[in-house]
Amino acid sequence: MRLQDRVAIVTGGASGMGKATVHKFLDEGAKVVIADFNEQTGEETVAEAVDRNFGDRVRFVKVDVAQEDDIVAMMDCAREAFGRIDIVFNNAGVGGGDRTFDGDHR
Repeated sequence: MRLQDRVAIVTGGASGMGKATVHKFLDEGAKVVIADFNEQTGEETVAEAVDRNFGDRVRFVKVDVAQEDDIVAMMDCAREAFGRIDIVFNNAGVGGGDRTFDGDHR
């Protein structure tokens, strides 16, 4: 297992690509903190991990990645639960702005 005993944080880890990454990291042996704004999907993702016998290697923390205090709490959660941080997959994004990808106004 390539990530055996590594500690990872996945922001936006409760859905989509982030959730898929959480499951892959767990499969590869990592301990994972799911950091997401959505508590319901976060807890559902933890429950899926528990069903797959990964309950001792997964935690959820509610995080708004636009808030510095939440980021600090996320890092603290990983350190408290697993002793360190080896990997941070910054998958979450912050919406906003009134322009499209190519710079045109909506």
